[in-house]
Amino acid sequence: MEYSVAQREMLFRNLAGNPTARHVAERALQIEDEEEAKRKENSDLYPWMGFEWHAIPAQPAQLNQLAIDELLVTGGGRNTYRSRSTSTYKLKDPELVRECLKHLGEIEEGQEETEIPPDLFDFILGHE
Repeated sequence: MEYSVAQREMLFRNLAGNPTARHVAERALQIEDEEEAKRKENSDLYPWMGFEWHAIPAQPAQLNQLAIDELLVTGGGRNTYRSRSTSTYKLKDPELVRECLKHLGEIEEGQEETEIPPDLFDFILGHE
């Protein structure tokens, strides 16, 4: 699926600026990949309804806020389930999340501490 620049930018900023969202996205992606692998091995399994709050672990209020921020879906979207006692969640766009997490990792790898050269201020007149 093709994603717009605005969708990519919004999700990237959400994941980069919110450590909770990033943790939930990483763990949710891992859970969804594991469930998808189970379904490939055994096609007789019932459709997976999504993860609950204790699988991440995160507070339900945090997960509901991430659903409002359009990182997660619950209550019908992508075959999720919601009742008075249970809510299941899935990532809204798992491939977009995977792409954004990959780019975040690449950026963080490039932020290594470098050594400042001793002659950095030599060309500035009047600096002693």
